Amino acid sequence: MRKTSIFAAADDTSLFAAVAALSIEAVEETYERHATDLCSLALLVVGEPRLATNAVAEAFMALWRAPSSICLKEQSLRAALAGEVYTRCIHARKTCEHAPGQRAKPDWSSRSPARADLALLPRSQRDLLALILLGGHTRRQAASRLDIDEATAARMIMDAIRTMRHVGRRPRPSVTAAIGFVDVPESVIPRWSMTQSAGGNLS
Repeated sequence: MRKTSIFAAADDTSLFAAVAALSIEAVEETYERHATDLCSLALLVVGEPRLATNAVAEAFMALWRAPSSICLKEQSLRAALAGEVYTRCIHARKTCEHAPGQRAKPDWSSRSPARADLALLPRSQRDLLALILLGGHTRRQAASRLDIDEATAARMIMDAIRTMRHVGRRPRPSVTAAIGFVDVPESVIPRWSMTQSAGGNLS
């Protein structure tokens, strides 16, 4: 059992300040709080566990190596990290699209009916919901991330709700419940050893 962190009760500002001061324990606490949701977000965006894992790992490495690159202005620590993860997922997704033979089609249906429902949504709707429900974004922040206006985001959310409630002419859960499938396998969530290497990075 993991012992209680000295940062367990810390708010985002205090936790981030400790990360910036190169506290490994603060990074561990940040990881414990947010990694599962960030991995789930990445899976929804990029569709492949390996790419999702890489995106989350790179975001935490960026947090450790260059915390000044993470901006908490008008957003939570989770939202800031989710932005890092999302940017990396979009890059990976575009790379795969230019080499389609190297990427297998995601098998959404094998995991959960809710995930199968999400697969029916247009990519932009799925990304929007992932950022809001898993990435700690407000609707406005998610809209900005997708480079759309907030009114468009609101319409997309309502369209997604209608689609997910009426798949196969059967009532479906609300979007929040539908995203509740977030049962990321352990193999997808990288476990940091949290030891400091010679270069001062996480290993």
